[in-house]
Amino acid sequence: AYSNENNRDTIEEQLEKLNEGAKTLDSHLGKWMSGNDPLFDIGLKGLRSKLRSAKTSYGVGSYGYSQNILQHSLNYCNSCHTRTSLGPTLVGWDQFDKIPLPSNPMDLVELQVALRQFPKAIETIEKSIVDKKLDEMQVRRGLKKLMVLYLRNRKDPKGALSSLAKIKKVLRKSQRQLVDRWIVSLKKIASQNQPMNRNQLVKKVQSKNFVEQVFESQQVHNYLSKEKTPLWRGRAYQRLGEIYQSQPGLGFWNLPETYFKTCIKETPGTRTAQRCYFSLENRVLKLDRQYHESDNVYVAKRNQSLKKWKVKAFSKPSIPSESFGGMGSEDW
Repeated sequence: AYSNENNRDTIEEQLEKLNEGAKTLDSHLGKWMSGNDPLFDIGLKGLRSKLRSAKTSYGVGSYGYSQNILQHSLNYCNSCHTRTSLGPTLVGWDQFDKIPLPSNPMDLVELQVALRQFPKAIETIEKSIVDKKLDEMQVRRGLKKLMVLYLRNRKDPKGALSSLAKIKKVLRKSQRQLVDRWIVSLKKIASQNQPMNRNQLVKKVQSKNFVEQVFESQQVHNYLSKEKTPLWRGRAYQRLGEIYQSQPGLGFWNLPETYFKTCIKETPGTRTAQRCYFSLENRVLKLDRQYHESDNVYVAKRNQSLKKWKVKAFSKPSIPSESFGGMGSEDW
């Protein structure tokens, strides 16, 4: 239908409406509610860029490419919408019963999350797994999405436990083993579901499974929304960068670098900033060895950018000693 010339006028009109709608979205409200979390800025910029590309590609007849970009734009919606439960829900969801919905269950889930239909998305995942409508890769993807929805949007680890207990019996052995590890983690989370504090924030990050990192990311995001002291905020940004680097499916490709850079801007000259710089440098250089090593122009720009962040990270501290929350600078 997307490539059918008979639908061209309708599709061009809808693509224009999507682009105009994206212009009205405001990341400032999300940043204000979240303690200046850069995730919302990145998500909105990415969404607008994808929608512009989809419209342009469709206009020159690249229908398949345009449709692919449009589908991928949902990733930006979903990453922001699973970051917080706050926000509007599409009241007219039932109207979609009158038009064709995605036949692939996981594509339907992505659409439901993009429209903030979280209970519907959970229901779709659970039913698709129980009815064995998903292949092995889709099951793993569905399980992860299910945990994100329960722990981030519903804030309901007990509900996640109940869901896994219902699903577990239809899974393959390797998948049941994964779920068993998640169940152990969920029981611990359900029994110790307390807000993160500063002592927990400075603990060395241990190796954790997906469920624990999803929960911890939400804990750190919540902590960041309340913390006012720059050094502690910087430490929160550092922890978020580490989590999203470990679990890239939770956010966007460039989100870890953004958190490390925000950490440096928040705490210039401190050991926290310096650790964030080394994390940034290691990530950028590792990725560039894979994708840009032979591009001399790109490498030169990259080195110039890293030099700027290194100077800021190792500059004279601009944070007064009393802002260290009672800790000496040697601890940082």
